[in-house]
Amino acid sequence: MDERALELRVGLVVLAAIAVLVGFVLLIGDFHFAKQYQIFVDFKFSGTIAPGAPVKISGVQIGRVESIEFIGSKPQQGSERLQTRLSVLIDEKAKDAIPEGTEFFISTAGILGEQYLEAVPGDRAGAPIAAGTTLRGVDTARTDLLIARMNAVLGAFSSLLSENRGLLENLAKAATGLTSNIDDLLKQKRGAITESIDNLAAMSKEGKAITEKLNAGLGSAEELRATVKNLQEIVTAVKAELPQMSDKTKRAMSEAEKALASVNAALDADKDRLKRTMANLETISTNAVAVTDDAKVLTKKMRRGEGSVGALLSDEDIYDDLKEMLRDLKQHPWKVIWRD
Repeated sequence: MDERALELRVGLVVLAAIAVLVGFVLLIGDFHFAKQYQIFVDFKFSGTIAPGAPVKISGVQIGRVESIEFIGSKPQQGSERLQTRLSVLIDEKAKDAIPEGTEFFISTAGILGEQYLEAVPGDRAGAPIAAGTTLRGVDTARTDLLIARMNAVLGAFSSLLSENRGLLENLAKAATGLTSNIDDLLKQKRGAITESIDNLAAMSKEGKAITEKLNAGLGSAEELRATVKNLQEIVTAVKAELPQMSDKTKRAMSEAEKALASVNAALDADKDRLKRTMANLETISTNAVAVTDDAKVLTKKMRRGEGSVGALLSDEDIYDDLKEMLRDLKQHPWKVIWRD
């Protein structure tokens, strides 16, 4: 009885040890029993990420890196040359969380923590990434290369300083002297500089006033736009009428040329007659001037009472007698025929 109880206890201890071992292996081995699908992510540099590294979204694990393949020696399409391809297993339940357009980064948990694959979905919803899709990952900055290049730059700068120490000292002295000269110049010309600044301020105010006047004269933006629109319409109408106006102008010029040709021909044919007519007109004009002069002289004499007509016009008694005779004829018209 005691022997059987001892065997039972030993068996329980062994079973407990096996259970602890299996649990430890499952925990350390990061085994997943959920349904998953596979995608691929290519990088130029994948860092120290290792197979089994988690795939996370916002710190939540949604899968793992199954394997890492070197593809640098394989033929590739495009201008850039990729080096590694990560085979990634994504949990089926997280399929809708990584739509098309999702970006993949290699990140680090803390400063010295392990590396993992971070998925950053886009802001817009889309179709989930299909199984077997190959994506281009976003390469992270290589701090080791950055530090090495910074060291190279610092080394070159240090060498330059060592080789040109004298030149640098001269440059420093020249810069110091230049600074001193500029300071002295500013002190000496402080009044002129202040006056220049005041002039600039006055010019700025005048420019502002002129701008305001121009704005007031030009009107509002709506009026300017309306004016520009009207000008565009006028230009369009003129362009449309130009061909017709050009044809009309050509026809008018042709008719004018014909008319001028006819006038020239008529003038050539009647040249002699026109000359005689112009001579006669000149003679008539001369005679008219002479008659006009005689009429002026006669009028002056008549006004002075010279001659018979002048005496009749200037003698009041004769005027009264004529007036009386006309009155008598009106009253006794038969006296024109006979006298009493």
